[in-house]
Amino acid sequence: MPAIVYILLAVTAIAVVAVILVRRSAAKKAAANSPQRSRAADSTTLRSAISSEDGPPPSTTSGGTIPVQDTRVRIETPAVTEAEQTAAELIAEGDEHKRQGNYDDAIESYDAAIEAMTTESGRESIAFADLLIKNEDAYYARDNNDDADEQEYEPNCNNYLRALSLYQHCSGVFHPKVLPVIDKVISFYLLVGKVSEADGLIRRRQNIERLYENAKRDAAVRAEAEGLAPGTPQRITTSPKSVQEAHAAMRSELKTGNAEVDKSCEDGDVARSEYDYEGAVDHYEAALEAAREAFGGDCVQQVPILVRLGEAYHVKDLLESNDDDDGKPYSDPADNMSLALSLLVRDGGPLDVRMVPVLVNLAAFADQAGDHYKADRYISMIENINESQRRLQV
Repeated sequence: MPAIVYILLAVTAIAVVAVILVRRSAAKKAAANSPQRSRAADSTTLRSAISSEDGPPPSTTSGGTIPVQDTRVRIETPAVTEAEQTAAELIAEGDEHKRQGNYDDAIESYDAAIEAMTTESGRESIAFADLLIKNEDAYYARDNNDDADEQEYEPNCNNYLRALSLYQHCSGVFHPKVLPVIDKVISFYLLVGKVSEADGLIRRRQNIERLYENAKRDAAVRAEAEGLAPGTPQRITTSPKSVQEAHAAMRSELKTGNAEVDKSCEDGDVARSEYDYEGAVDHYEAALEAAREAFGGDCVQQVPILVRLGEAYHVKDLLESNDDDDGKPYSDPADNMSLALSLLVRDGGPLDVRMVPVLVNLAAFADQAGDHYKADRYISMIENINESQRRLQV
């Protein structure tokens, strides 16, 4: 073989080896740089998503951001309980049945969801009130269709009234959230010819709208006086600060100075937080008895206990079978609240700001019983106290 051939083969082999070495070197550099870029990109993307949804991530003492895994923990949502998941599925099922016009099936699903929420998730929430509304809506739709004459259901709006009571308890009697519920009750009253009741609620509705519009204007004036930028979120409230403080004080931990009273009341609060309303009633009754023994039968220390006891009775019996023929709840909750109201008037006069939480409950009870005239009288008393407190704070 000529020498020139050997030379060409050698040159070719050297060139191939050189190409392989260059490619390996480039691959190593890419492997070294790629994970760092990927981690940085992932971290930036996650921080950006969190910033838009949950505010900027907190800073460390060195001025950097916290690790990605900590950020994920910070925005983690609580686990949904099995009962809550069951209720959600039943509600979705009921909504689909109602959309398809299968009202009996919808009612059955909503009833099951009510039972799930009643036994596990409590009854003191807007979510429970909304479920009661869905249930009554299904009855309303079923019994006002072409086959209404064949139904045995007697028209009533008990669930609407119960929902209104819960909305007032959770949000207040003047909050605009109650307006859609009031509209449901008005529509029912007009359906069955209860024009006087409907007219009274329409007037109340107009009053709530007026109060809320006034509150929005007051908030805008405060924002301008404080030099806040236009569009800055403002807390809009129809109640003066002293009334809000009265609500908070009524819900705060009871401290009478008597260990037996305070411990029984605390045990009642714990039972109620765990949806054990019967247990809560027992503890509150024990606290009430101890307070009367320690401070006397006309002591004002009873008031927060009476309010808790009345609310626990109200929620405990919200859907139970001790309603009378008209669907009206028995009067124990209102009796406890009425006694609390009387004690406060004796202690501080008829415009005592501490009366407002009690009056809210009494208005809610009256509305649930369908006695809207009485509820309006309680609400009028609240307005008088609010106006008195505004004058004092000027």
